[in-house]
Amino acid sequence: MIMPGVYVSSQPRTAVLRMLLVLWVVASFAIANAQQNETGRLSGAVVDAATGKPLPGVNIILKNTVLGTSTDLNGEFHLSGIRRGTYAVMASMIGYKIKTYENVSIAPGSPVILNFKLEQSFIETSPVIVTASKKSKSLAETPNSVSVITSADIRKRNSFDIREALRYAPGVSFVGGQVNIRGTTGYSRGAGSRVLLLTDGVPTMPGDSGDIKWDVVPFTVVEKVEVVKGAASALYGSSAISGVLNIITKEPSRKPTFSVRVSGGMYDDPRVSRWKWTDKTLFTNQQDLYFSNTFGNLGVILSGGRRNSRGYKQNTQFLRWNLFGKSTYKFSNATHVTFTGSYASDDHGETLLWQQYLGEPIQPFRVPAQESKNTILSTKLYLNSTFSQLVNQNFAHKLKGSYYRNRFDNDFVDNQDFSKSQRFRLEYQADVEPSIRHSLTLGVEGMYDIVDGSFFGRRKAYILGSYLQHEYRFSDRFSSTVGLRFDYNKVLDGRTEYQVSPKFGIIYNVSEVTTIRGSVGRGFRAPSIAELFTNTSASGFQVIPNPELQAESSWSAEVGLSTSIAGHILLDTAIYQERFFDFINPSLSFQDSLVVRFRNVQDARIRGVETNLTTSWFRDRLRTVVSYVFVDPRDLQTHRLLTYRPQHILTASLSLKPGPFELGMDYRFASKLKREQLEVFPDDPRVATKVVDARAGVNFGPYSLVFNVENLFEYNYTQIERNLEPTRKFSVNWQADF
Repeated sequence: MIMPGVYVSSQPRTAVLRMLLVLWVVASFAIANAQQNETGRLSGAVVDAATGKPLPGVNIILKNTVLGTSTDLNGEFHLSGIRRGTYAVMASMIGYKIKTYENVSIAPGSPVILNFKLEQSFIETSPVIVTASKKSKSLAETPNSVSVITSADIRKRNSFDIREALRYAPGVSFVGGQVNIRGTTGYSRGAGSRVLLLTDGVPTMPGDSGDIKWDVVPFTVVEKVEVVKGAASALYGSSAISGVLNIITKEPSRKPTFSVRVSGGMYDDPRVSRWKWTDKTLFTNQQDLYFSNTFGNLGVILSGGRRNSRGYKQNTQFLRWNLFGKSTYKFSNATHVTFTGSYASDDHGETLLWQQYLGEPIQPFRVPAQESKNTILSTKLYLNSTFSQLVNQNFAHKLKGSYYRNRFDNDFVDNQDFSKSQRFRLEYQADVEPSIRHSLTLGVEGMYDIVDGSFFGRRKAYILGSYLQHEYRFSDRFSSTVGLRFDYNKVLDGRTEYQVSPKFGIIYNVSEVTTIRGSVGRGFRAPSIAELFTNTSASGFQVIPNPELQAESSWSAEVGLSTSIAGHILLDTAIYQERFFDFINPSLSFQDSLVVRFRNVQDARIRGVETNLTTSWFRDRLRTVVSYVFVDPRDLQTHRLLTYRPQHILTASLSLKPGPFELGMDYRFASKLKREQLEVFPDDPRVATKVVDARAGVNFGPYSLVFNVENLFEYNYTQIERNLEPTRKFSVNWQADF
């Protein structure tokens, strides 16, 4: 019994928790070791069917279990701990057709050798993804629409970060630097995102602004980015209201790998001579180093980079630094721990509006004189550790702990505001395959935020969540997914809210190359600390708090079809609708100045059609990718179009690879916004987005050289009023891989 007023130390409780954790780990090792003696083994090799050369890094999956591995430098693999039975074994690798051996019999004491010959696939019909189900699944087994951007897509576009490649991902667009999936996000400067960013499955969003910081993970360490479309809160909770971006980082290489990357470029002068704002050459430059190797059971990745730009218009200069490290230690084939760390610094100028004085011509490359030295220094620190274990072929679990610190300091003419946030997160996930027809994913997680600064005051918040997903296979062709998540969100000095997020999905494989999918689910987004408590002013705008702001929620549904034609054409199309409730939007009013306050102002509906067409010819020497999205975004109270959401979005890419050379061209189009879709200056002139990017490159041995031109025809356009988008930019990138 604890008497009132008596202080009880937390040290005994901490010691008990540590003891329980140690006992859990020891028991898991003991169970796993005991079961190894009663099981069989599978080994083999994977080679290229055309050349016979071994293929390292091929994913080997024992279907309907949680067992899997990858091939080593010699293309060989080994799987142990397999119970007696008959299985299907799948081998998959980007750029090759998936191959599956059915009816493979495994028995204790009788090792099985299985060799694969993989054929090149120039159209990726069903890549293995992990985001949609929180575990590895082929795309044909996923009820959601998913797009994948590879490291090659990022590398050839010579980006400062992954956004340049994401602009051409099917269904993805950007408005004022903010990511939109099928037009759902719109624009809200520096406060909240309706798309959740993950890094290796771990949410990577700051606890104060709740928006995406693109420089946290450098693109040099990115293996691929998976884009899951539609509400995903049934697995991921808040902010996954409209979709998920999962940055999957590279695994440590099995032999020493060292890369050097150097890039330089410049922005062109404006097409209109009177818009020229400086006589200086507007240079950009980047330098990156990357190292990876495995020392016994320890794999290591180290990366560092620097990015510097004078900017294409006044006060858009920046200097960015980043450091990244990743290490994986394997206690055994079934148990390993991974540590990831990243630090990023960004010192940049800040512009809100171009210079426009009464009675004078506009100067879209200049800012008002009093704001020409406004800068922001932003630093981010991200740490994560993951303990993973395959206890047996039907049960695997992992424990993830992460820390994210975000700090930014304004150096503005009218404020010196700052904010520092810390986010602590812990998650336990278990994957269970109780039978060949059933598959379960379940887990619990908690997040705790501490925010301090002049922007928001001192704030604390926490979210507790639990989730369960069940997949049932009626047959080899037909399966269903049912999921449910419960979240408890508490903001001190704010609201307490409960959220229940269900989902349901079905998949029907008509044939090996044609899949029909359907899904419906609920999503939600808790308001960020910035939306609740911001109290500041800048450039004539005053932002005031609203601590009574509620979470916004949605119901998302889609039906889609994916099919491959003659091995050269891949067609994917989907009809979708999202119904939003208590939509969070900045509301403007005019008092002594322009006042901004976030409110639950709308019930909204966004529906449309997405169609993607990929073709490959002449053994992938010629490839085209075309994506079109029609968006109908409506405020259901006023029946007007939602702001900052183009109704027609089109992207097209062409790639030609004659020998060691590569030529490419990208085009993106977004229709002109209607007058009712502008928030601040609705009478400003508007144009559609019509941008062409071009590139030419050559690969010679370990070296590559790429020349890029962004905005080839120097098209002038805005997405947000009085904010001109980048003009033409030339750049050259040289990379050496050893």
